[in-house]
Amino acid sequence: MSIRTEPAIRTARGEVRTFLATATFLWVSALFLWLPLDSKAAPQGPWKLPATTLTPPDSQALDPAVAVAADGTTSVVWQRISSPSVSVIEVASRPPGGSFGPPLQVSSPGVYSEHPAIGVAPDGSTVVAWVRDNGLLDVVESASRVPGAVFFSSPEEISGSSADVEPPFIAAVDSVDVVVWSQFVSGKYVVQQAGRPRNGSFSAPQDLSIPDQDAKDPQAVIAPDGTTTIAWHRFDGADRIIQERTRPPGGAFAPANNLSLAGADSEAPRLGVDGDGAVTAAWLRGPSGSGTVQVASRPAGQQFFGNGVDVSQAGGVSELSLSVSKSAGEALAWVRNDVPVSFIIQSSGRTGTGPFPAPVDLTPSGQQAISPSVVTAPDGTVTVAWAGPAGIRSATRTATGSFGPVTTLSGGGFATDPKLAVDSEGRVTAAWEEGQLPDESIEAASTTVDTTVHRARIGKVGISGPKKARKGRKVTFKVRIVNSGNAVANGVNLKVTGRGVRAAAKVGKIAAGKSKTVRVRFRPRKPGKIRLTFRISSGNAGGKAVKRAIRVGK
Repeated sequence: MSIRTEPAIRTARGEVRTFLATATFLWVSALFLWLPLDSKAAPQGPWKLPATTLTPPDSQALDPAVAVAADGTTSVVWQRISSPSVSVIEVASRPPGGSFGPPLQVSSPGVYSEHPAIGVAPDGSTVVAWVRDNGLLDVVESASRVPGAVFFSSPEEISGSSADVEPPFIAAVDSVDVVVWSQFVSGKYVVQQAGRPRNGSFSAPQDLSIPDQDAKDPQAVIAPDGTTTIAWHRFDGADRIIQERTRPPGGAFAPANNLSLAGADSEAPRLGVDGDGAVTAAWLRGPSGSGTVQVASRPAGQQFFGNGVDVSQAGGVSELSLSVSKSAGEALAWVRNDVPVSFIIQSSGRTGTGPFPAPVDLTPSGQQAISPSVVTAPDGTVTVAWAGPAGIRSATRTATGSFGPVTTLSGGGFATDPKLAVDSEGRVTAAWEEGQLPDESIEAASTTVDTTVHRARIGKVGISGPKKARKGRKVTFKVRIVNSGNAVANGVNLKVTGRGVRAAAKVGKIAAGKSKTVRVRFRPRKPGKIRLTFRISSGNAGGKAVKRAIRVGK
């Protein structure tokens, strides 16, 4: 497939991986300079920095993942190595508006556990899964925590034992949890899943892929109604093909559907689901140096995905990240391999069903940036984080705007593997690995959110005009309308009524804390004392009625 880069992290048994392209390309040291981005954008945040260190001093921690509940409760999971043969999975959590507590060990002591994954349902139920290696065989284990609890359940095995198990992936909603993984069975990698009802037991593992060829990198999403979609890539004897299977609530998985076409390798599937149940799939397709990012969608209630479409320009691509908002569209980020030594973070997104716009470069050519992670807030605000020689950096754009200035999140030393999550208020939390041996810590930082209630309100209404008029003669009044709220008042209109009088004027928008004066003209049709009603209405700021008398002569 495409050229890959990986951050310097410590893996199973303490082996070290470093920033690499391929064996042909070497790391090039350079100042990490950044192109200026659109300063007119309204970035989300600001980030609350410096970051919080979640692990004790002199830890050897890596592979963080982060998840957030609907109420803002945030949990970060990671692997901490204590010796070449002992590694544990730990979780730290933070209540809404609070601070992270001390880490809790969720895996068994005295064994080697790695590749943690975490899922949090909207009600706060938390599930953690990982791979336990006893030196000969691997097995997927899981622990869970009910809403409001502090501690997790004891670990339970949810897979069979195998010579190799790839990292698990978790999807969770209020009613069900699903864990998926790829396991080495009879000489081939097979995608398997196990699910459970809330607070129940996991089912026996179920094979999802046909076991005659390798299938890897499974991903899963669960729609609000419980419909489960799982995707992976599978070698068909010639190419890697993206496949998916879907299970309706209470039903069985349908046969596998191919999402990508034959003729080139496709891999690294990513899935997202919106609040209506529409599912988006994205993947990498093409040979090294000329691959693309492709996306296919399936509307809510439909059985099949549409055809995959290119989102990136042709060229080497890797490390894909996808985020789908419940109501505000999709966003992607990936690495474009600009050979020989440049690795650029790119992003694209859309708020409807139309075509994706051209990708935006978040980092300049000539640098190496890797490991992008993207999230989309409920209002459509998109945040991307990535790693490079200068550490962890982030940029944000509004739903209809462009990316704002880049923010450095880490402390300035070596940092890698950022992961993002966003809560229902739009607060983003990032977790990453920072430092080098003997102190590799897990760090976390979050954006602030403006919780001010923004509301428009029709306030004072001032009226100036004559107290006397003649029947049939034109009369002009000036009406000054004040918006006393802190948001724009939209759709403001004025109507004047009274005995023999009817008039109207369109006011339009009134800025927060501002006023607008309009003129309204009418011809009284009846003599005598007339009580006029000046009635103001609006689309979002309420209304008001003011009385004014005028004497009309013959």
